Amino acid sequence: MTYTQVNASYYPLIVQYQRNLTNQVIPAEMELPSSTAELPQATSYSGGLPCIGEPGILGYLNSAIRCRADMKGVLEEGRARFNGRPFVIRTFSGIFFVLGNDFVESIKNDPDKLFDQENAFTQVLLQKYTLDVTDRSALINVLRTSVSRSIESYITPLLEETQLSVSEAFKPNAGSGLIEIPIVHVLDALIARVTNRVIVGEKLCRSPEYQQVMSRFIRNMRKHAGYLRITPPILRPREPLKGLRPYVKACLDEAESAREDKSMVHALIRNPASVKTVEEISKRVLFLNFASTHTSLILSMACYSSVMLSRTLFELAALPKSELDAIRNEVAQAIEEDGWTKKAVLKFRMIDSALTEVGRVFGLAHVGSHRIAKDNINLGDGTCIPVGSTVVIDHQPVHFDEQYYDDPEKCDLLRFSKLRDKESRPPTDPKHTFAFADGHALVFSTGRHACPGRFFASTLLKIVIGHILLNYDLSYPPETKGSPRTLQFDRAVFPDPKATLIFTKRQ
Repeated sequence: MTYTQVNASYYPLIVQYQRNLTNQVIPAEMELPSSTAELPQATSYSGGLPCIGEPGILGYLNSAIRCRADMKGVLEEGRARFNGRPFVIRTFSGIFFVLGNDFVESIKNDPDKLFDQENAFTQVLLQKYTLDVTDRSALINVLRTSVSRSIESYITPLLEETQLSVSEAFKPNAGSGLIEIPIVHVLDALIARVTNRVIVGEKLCRSPEYQQVMSRFIRNMRKHAGYLRITPPILRPREPLKGLRPYVKACLDEAESAREDKSMVHALIRNPASVKTVEEISKRVLFLNFASTHTSLILSMACYSSVMLSRTLFELAALPKSELDAIRNEVAQAIEEDGWTKKAVLKFRMIDSALTEVGRVFGLAHVGSHRIAKDNINLGDGTCIPVGSTVVIDHQPVHFDEQYYDDPEKCDLLRFSKLRDKESRPPTDPKHTFAFADGHALVFSTGRHACPGRFFASTLLKIVIGHILLNYDLSYPPETKGSPRTLQFDRAVFPDPKATLIFTKRQ
């Protein structure tokens, strides 16, 4: 059998497999051609856009494997070869139409006429199989209304759980007496516990059994969301629901008489868009757990809150002592003036700046702002994005735009606080802040579909970092030279999970 015949025999299986997994409309031009002579065009068809990789089914598989192992390199090749024009990459998650800086405003300002964000997000995580939740309207309503209004009341329990979690997690090593920990793993569990304080309350968030099943569920969720398109085992979240059902039933029983939302679960139950059954509410609590561990809630991609926190602490540890002391002093002064309140947390400008800069320089993913084209989109140069195609924004040209950022290659943790000082912006002005989804920093995506939980995420992370800085000095182990390397897998980027920091209790 010739190479072309092999391609011709396997191509229909790939097209059907893509259909079955994503329920995505496959443009007619991507169907199996009538003759094997047309096969190279069919397997690389992109509405006239250039495509990374060789044609044919083997070319598709090679491209997908390369994207899984080195997405950064694939995107760099596309930018260099095609001079900033849109191009196509082929991944195990399907064909992506990669757009650059010129298209951010189109994504940001689209009133859901050109692009579909809801189904794109569902496809990214294959929610039907991994989270068993496809309708997120109640969750989004709760995040945009109840949670945002309740942030002030969340600060005290978040701080209390942070203090307790840090004291339990930051234990000196028996031999050296030093507190040296692999913070990515430690903070992953810490963030999950602290966030669950306001999702399910004090008792359940501290339950070892609850923590264990949630941790297992989140790990499995990550694994299956990444591999489901290649080997499609169906993950149905049954075991975690066992521990949730009694709690949710109790919340449902008292919801009608409760005058206020004691937790996010209560807010979810009271929301008009909620399906008020134990099973459906429990599934949405699982979704909140997954999303809160991956930045606090419902990012376009699964962006990891613990990863953002870990990377920020790594970069803070590399600062000169004078700069780190200045950040501490700002936190201490804000608390002295206003206590641990929303008003005080808004004054943590330098921590907010550090989070924003870490998101810009290191990011959480190489691409984001996933959308599905609702119609054929003419790009004005004879090329088009076919209806049903998935488009993504390439983060690097946006985050390192020389026309917007001075010296963009430099990681300056105080970059955004300096900008706010220069422009005399008050604490309540969102410009140049971590939660400001203006299209120049895409950690939370942009536009009306920017992460609805970003304000909660910002508050949570600033509380945790503020508490750690006030109570601990940060340093690298003696054998470590500089910030840990950045690893990548598929679209995600993250610091080396084996990297450690030393925390010394401040007197």
